[in-house]
Amino acid sequence: MSEANIMRRLQVYITKLGARVLRNNVGMAWTGTPQHIRVPTTIILYAGDLILRESVPIKFGLGVGSSDLIGWQPFTITQAMVGKKFARFTAVEVKTETGRVTPEQQDFISAVNDAGGIAGVIRSEEDAKQLLTPGL
Repeated sequence: MSEANIMRRLQVYITKLGARVLRNNVGMAWTGTPQHIRVPTTIILYAGDLILRESVPIKFGLGVGSSDLIGWQPFTITQAMVGKKFARFTAVEVKTETGRVTPEQQDFISAVNDAGGIAGVIRSEEDAKQLLTPGL
């Protein structure tokens, strides 16, 4: 099963566990100015070429290494703030059974956990349950 299929399935399952996660696509695209050619012009192009005048790169996503799914998990604070709910930052890196985590992805997961959030790698519903419902 592909990582994309696993991710879609796990997004539904994670919602059932009470967390909310959104897809975090990371990458770069280009934008530019359309230019209408009004007179015959000779340009040599090759299969697959694309002309984009005055191009500008656009980066999107949280950054290199950030997890596939980003969101929050509500939880209740005890004692001093009894009964009030807070959202705990949640980052989920989805991998296939044999998929590997990059060093940048591991750094992001560690940073989230070190700051008090929940982050980890999941490959199945069972992994999601263990990450998002510790102690159950």
